[in-house]
Amino acid sequence: MLAQAANPISSMSTVFLANLLNPVLVKDGALSVGANNFSAGGNPNPFGTLVVLDTPYVYQGGDLVMQFTHNGSDSTNTAFLDAANSSSPGYGTSFRALSANAFAATSGTAASVTIVEIVFAPTITQAITRAGDQMIINGAGGLAGATYRILTSTNVALPAVQWTPIVTNQFGVSGGFSYTNVIQPNMPAQYFRVILP
Repeated sequence: MLAQAANPISSMSTVFLANLLNPVLVKDGALSVGANNFSAGGNPNPFGTLVVLDTPYVYQGGDLVMQFTHNGSDSTNTAFLDAANSSSPGYGTSFRALSANAFAATSGTAASVTIVEIVFAPTITQAITRAGDQMIINGAGGLAGATYRILTSTNVALPAVQWTPIVTNQFGVSGGFSYTNVIQPNMPAQYFRVILP
């Protein structure tokens, strides 16, 4: 589950659900991680397999709480994830973890914080309008400064990798973009797609 923090980090409850405000179940069911997906020996180690969420989560602001529960595992009892322990700078003020040694536990005690990588793709909205002999694509919802690409094709059924890139640019400070293309009267119909690299 992902949720906005119901308590300040410095005074999180040992009861897991008491720390969640408007929780969203974002992953449910079996999770399979293949062998050799996590490396060892580095400091820190590179991130391993991504866990793709089943349900989107809209960040609400403030501290983010991640709650992981499971009802069993076939993994060994050897730690295989990098973690920040209670002597790490910021523990108890910027981040904190609670853990239990029982499956589906409802409360726990202080523990090392597993270091996670959060990767997300924003929902980009776009509108296409015509002004005289120009086609204008306006969009919003991107991350300020992040790169986007616009692709075109005369065959909408082609896979995206076969579409032709016509522009690569960055979203503006508000997460928006605008692209203008002159309409060529003798060209076949064109389709456009906005993608993130």
